[in-house]
Amino acid sequence: MTRLELVYGRLRAQLWFRPALWTVGAVVAALLAEVADRLVPAELVPRIDSDTLNRLLDIVASSMLTVSVFSLSILVAAFAAAGGGATPRAVRLMVADEDAQTPLATFIAAFVYAVVAITALGSGYYDKAGRLVMFVVTLVMLTYIIFVFLRWIHTISRLGRMAYTIERVEETSLRSLRRHWAAPSMGGMPMPAGKQVGVPLHLSRTGYLQVVDIEAVNKLATSIEADVQVLVRPGAYVHPARPVARLVGSRSPDAEQLREFASAFVVGHERTHEADPRYGLIVLAEIAQRALSPAVNDPGTAIAVLGTLTRLLIDSRVVDPAEPVKVLEDGSAPRVCVVALSDDTLVTDAFDAIARDGASLLEVGVRLLKSLDAVVANGSPALADAARAQIRRTVERARHAGAEPGDLALLERLAGELDGAER
Repeated sequence: MTRLELVYGRLRAQLWFRPALWTVGAVVAALLAEVADRLVPAELVPRIDSDTLNRLLDIVASSMLTVSVFSLSILVAAFAAAGGGATPRAVRLMVADEDAQTPLATFIAAFVYAVVAITALGSGYYDKAGRLVMFVVTLVMLTYIIFVFLRWIHTISRLGRMAYTIERVEETSLRSLRRHWAAPSMGGMPMPAGKQVGVPLHLSRTGYLQVVDIEAVNKLATSIEADVQVLVRPGAYVHPARPVARLVGSRSPDAEQLREFASAFVVGHERTHEADPRYGLIVLAEIAQRALSPAVNDPGTAIAVLGTLTRLLIDSRVVDPAEPVKVLEDGSAPRVCVVALSDDTLVTDAFDAIARDGASLLEVGVRLLKSLDAVVANGSPALADAARAQIRRTVERARHAGAEPGDLALLERLAGELDGAER
């Protein structure tokens, strides 16, 4: 991911960006209608009464302002519900949800369009052709508003609910995992075996590594005839004393070149989903952990999250032809080597915390073992080995958590059957 793609993606995720963009478009559309007066002879245009158009625009302006404020209040309540009921880490995804942003952008843009059109109409800005264009555009806009409003009714019936929040996290995590499986080395080369000597690259900031611009790193490495070994992946917590990369080559970079290399590593206060396939699994596990807490005591949500995690680890390895994965293919940056992300880490991120917090609950333990068995049956050999190890740890956790003897015997028998099943 380049810096430009990163900035654009983060702008799109802001709640204000889409309404602002659509508002500019609404103002341009309202003012461009006057061009028709210069292109179409007035005698060829049917007469549209100014009062009729003005009343129609008045209705749009007054109603859209009310609906915009109402929609914004619903969104704020939904964000608070997602942060309090699921996890605060899910709020960012709810804000970036197109189903939430599009209605708000439509209503605000329609309000601004109507205000600008009323002002222009009152000042005599439009002639006969301009008024006709404005009348047609307003009718089309009203039709679209009705369509968006009906979709908005469907959206608010689910917005803020636990199932909807889990669904949003799953969609984002699926895209991130598919990008990871399509390019495990993030567009570079696998890290060579053995310890090598080189110039360490340190960053001046402390925080989470969010994105590495592999293309920029490869370009800089080519310019100094060096190879760059990226020692940490997005999601790692970095600080000035921890090297993030190692420059191996015949030419030693100067201070300015080191600063250029460092600028390709984006560090922030929080982990993000853009290039971190682990983060979505961790967020889902957090939702399950909160559901298993004594204050909530909702094992059903934890079981639903287990189903989601299993689906992610299995389905993310299958590329959907209708939704191609856009990544920098491994080997495209031959001067860059990237440390590998082990499959064991993905399984641990997904299931370990749930196994710990739900160790004393039979229904959670049974579903967890069956979920891990599905990963064993459908995953890669490395993923299957990690899932088998997690099955054994799950039974051990139940034993140390003081599970009922009958429950523990059932879990041990089920784990034995799964571990010895023929594939």
